[in-house]
Amino acid sequence: TWGFISFYLSMDETLPPAPEQTTTEAEVTIDTEDCTPPEPQENECCECEKEKVGTTELIARLASAVSSAAVETILPAGLKRDVLLTPTHPNHLNLNWQVFTFPQITGMVNSQLFRQITRLDMCACYIGDSGLELIAAHLPQTQITSLNLMCNRLTSVSGENLARALPHTQITELTLTANKLRNSGVRHLMSALPDTFVRVLGLGDNQISSEGAEAIANYLPDTAIEVLNLDGL
Repeated sequence: TWGFISFYLSMDETLPPAPEQTTTEAEVTIDTEDCTPPEPQENECCECEKEKVGTTELIARLASAVSSAAVETILPAGLKRDVLLTPTHPNHLNLNWQVFTFPQITGMVNSQLFRQITRLDMCACYIGDSGLELIAAHLPQTQITSLNLMCNRLTSVSGENLARALPHTQITELTLTANKLRNSGVRHLMSALPDTFVRVLGLGDNQISSEGAEAIANYLPDTAIEVLNLDGL
């Protein structure tokens, strides 16, 4: 049976009342305090200006696509900054808020540890497209199932690189919130997701307009996604 559907989008205009559902709508709670990045500089990714989706027709279409894909809920992925790579969590590498140079990323992806972990958190590491390209190239050789790349200055180029890598990975949870994927990057990413194991996806706050929202609506029913974050679309 399909899971409960709860749909939330940030936008400028008031939507018409949703039609009555035969199921009880799940309550969505928003908790972002566990992943508050450092104060960004001017024009930083977390402060990016974005074009909101502007038509109720498109919202209705996207909501319909979410429903047909049996998305259970839409909410931010809560991160735990106090969980580090310790004997208690041997497969979780938490690098949140650590700024990396390209040589450091190179060393990380070529390490034995990188091939052993199942969860990688790199929130606000500001790795950029070049750092993501290097990480993406090595993902198929890892056991990573959860990847958090929130607020890393990623553009549409990273969307393309992830689209090429994801079908060859074990990733089931992917967080790309607060980047700059824009419509092109989202379109490339979504086109690859039907061939992946991704069930949890965060795409909020990525300068996505109606074109990007339409790409999500088109590809979503063919994916395995169960939890979708479009907060700040």
